[in-house]
Amino acid sequence: MKVTIHSKGIKLLEEEKEYAEEKVKAILHTIHNADVKESILAKYEIDKEMSHKESKKQFFCTLTLNIPGKVLRSEAHCSGVYTSVDKAIKCIKSQLKKEKQLHRHL
Repeated sequence: MKVTIHSKGIKLLEEEKEYAEEKVKAILHTIHNADVKESILAKYEIDKEMSHKESKKQFFCTLTLNIPGKVLRSEAHCSGVYTSVDKAIKCIKSQLKKEKQLHRHL
């Protein structure tokens, strides 16, 4: 499994990168097929959006999982990096659960 983290408009701290990586590894831990697990590509895109007021910073997180035969994608807008990653992970987790129910090879 390969995890790529790309940020636009901000410089992520190492703790934030490690947090995002650990979160995606935790949900992929439920996949039991080792061949499928090794071929998965996870890509984070984290962007900072500014509103008219400087005090309202929004973080936009997109998580894309390339699993064999399927691409799963989730997006989240939140006020912090950690919360946007958590929200994107929650959405991907439900998509992955549905995919596992449909295809028993995961």
